[in-house]
Amino acid sequence: AYAYIVAKQDLTILDILTASEYEIELDSEFTGKSTVTTARKPTYEQGDYIFLKNSSGTFYKGVIDTVDNTNGESKHTLNCLEIENIFDQKIVISEENLINETGIEDFIALAIEENFVSSDDALLNLDYITVVVSTHPPIAASVDTDDGGIFNLLTYIGNAREYYGIFLDFEFTGKALTISISKKDQETFKFDSTVSDVDDYDEVYSVDVLAKLTAVWSTSEGVTTILKRYLKTDRTTTDDVDDPDRAVGSSDTIYIECDTEDEALQEIANEFKSNSYKHSVTANVRRSSLIYPESAFYVGHECEIKTVSHGIKDSMITNVSYSNDSEYIAVKFGNMAVTLIEKLRKERS
Repeated sequence: AYAYIVAKQDLTILDILTASEYEIELDSEFTGKSTVTTARKPTYEQGDYIFLKNSSGTFYKGVIDTVDNTNGESKHTLNCLEIENIFDQKIVISEENLINETGIEDFIALAIEENFVSSDDALLNLDYITVVVSTHPPIAASVDTDDGGIFNLLTYIGNAREYYGIFLDFEFTGKALTISISKKDQETFKFDSTVSDVDDYDEVYSVDVLAKLTAVWSTSEGVTTILKRYLKTDRTTTDDVDDPDRAVGSSDTIYIECDTEDEALQEIANEFKSNSYKHSVTANVRRSSLIYPESAFYVGHECEIKTVSHGIKDSMITNVSYSNDSEYIAVKFGNMAVTLIEKLRKERS
């Protein structure tokens, strides 16, 4: 594989190196840490882009964080972040109405344009970026902001992928970077943990299943309403407390600020969906599998897992990692943090 290093300032190619080793990690919260090892010292500055190419094309795009040098001048390890981290910045909300009128995709596109491409700070603008929006489904949703209407754009992009299936794709062409934003048309991926191409399978499930949610909904005019929703055994929800198919589990209460009931109900739906991913299922899948193509294992892919001890469960791929010297791809389903590193990452977010 070859590593291309591209200047963040103007997309000039600074270096092309042979990647003797690489370990790639992609995560639902964009906290994946990847490494690329080269024999020669790279030409770079922190924050420059890196992408890896082989005979099949480009398979990784990231941002250089640091470079370690070991064994004198013979081994250099580039520590890289996922490319979406260029948007890891708190910004002031603008045109939130776009979400309800034209879609989350247009809202994200405007946020990128106003804060990273054509802001009032020409020195920091990335004017080589072109944003293309190809889907426009309006969604009754609002943005969770701090006081003053401030939110982190990277966090919001991650939430849009998890809750609404909206993805950002990055494509370098000459001295231009095109970012395509769209709702991915994806069929639910059915994953059977018992097939021969799956190895080192492990599952951990939370016993604290959310079965009742009370929402204290407040509008900008100060009107407060209590909404209650209940989980059913078929994994849908109802407002009928006496529904005979109600599931047994825990109860929780949340506070919602928005102006329409549709927005409040969407927030409730998101809460139930996130809770349904409170598990950690990990497995190594053979990359040469004829049953599961490697292309199916991408972060954000909604799944149905045939588990060993819990039957069929709804899930989502939340972490993917692989390296040049392994015949397996490591996959995590669900968002439960079970290792110390995962817990620390969630605390930072």
